[in-house]
Amino acid sequence: MQQNGFIRLREGCVVRHPGVNIPCIFVLILGLLFLPGIVGASEVEQVENGDFSDGLTGWETYVSGPGADTPVVVSGRAYFVTTTGGIGRISQTVYLTNVKYLNCSYQASFSSGGSGIVKIDDSNLGSISSGTGTESFDVSSYNGNCVVSFEINSGPGSTMYLDNISALRSMSSLYRPTASATVALMDEGSSDLIMSYLGLDQPYVDEDSTGMNLSALAGEVFGVYSDSGLGPFALLIVFCMPFVGLWIMQRDMIIPGGIGILFSGFVLVRLPADFQGVAVMMIAVCVTAVIYSIYVRR
Repeated sequence: MQQNGFIRLREGCVVRHPGVNIPCIFVLILGLLFLPGIVGASEVEQVENGDFSDGLTGWETYVSGPGADTPVVVSGRAYFVTTTGGIGRISQTVYLTNVKYLNCSYQASFSSGGSGIVKIDDSNLGSISSGTGTESFDVSSYNGNCVVSFEINSGPGSTMYLDNISALRSMSSLYRPTASATVALMDEGSSDLIMSYLGLDQPYVDEDSTGMNLSALAGEVFGVYSDSGLGPFALLIVFCMPFVGLWIMQRDMIIPGGIGILFSGFVLVRLPADFQGVAVMMIAVCVTAVIYSIYVRR
């Protein structure tokens, strides 16, 4: 008898049917469909503020000669101008590993023989001529951090606008981009206190010198949860754990329910007003547990 891809010869003896395993083929097809998306490359921008939406943040400016003005941002584009000659430049350190092209949009008007110059470190990469358009410069031979510069270096009466400077780095989608921002350190104060209450930070002298402060340890551990936003309700969660354990094991919660009612009354009367709502919930849990246990015993 054939069943689920197997042939049953007799009771207790099963052999594999040589037919096609449809579920396995289906999984294989799905894997082949999604494989390009899993291992395919993604592109990550390496130029900071390449559209100048945040002014010249991320860019360093340089000017040389009395006839050139320091580059500024005008109408969302980097603006270069020379009146009687000189050099105006913006530059940024860019990671060029696995980057194929450095791209930019421009609008330029240069005096006779003039042009904009694009540099990698101190070497000329290419130039920008008069007119409006886009340029792509091949940077596939560069690796690591390189200083990318755009400058106007021509005679008087030349202007240049730059925008959309981009360098896309190809990388596998299996890897996230390397973090570039400083991550705020977590507060380890509670962790240090817990370690000290456990006696783990004390030098060993004798058996009595390295003891645990159990009361302070319990208070600090509970404080970690109460300070996390739960507030007094963290106490309710801890309070309910024995009831859950007893319900799983034997469903008899009459005795712990009675003790819980007494403890809840202490919380209601002796602790601050912030704990009143928690105390009422504790009483409700205890009463429900007692009623449930009596019902189960019937």
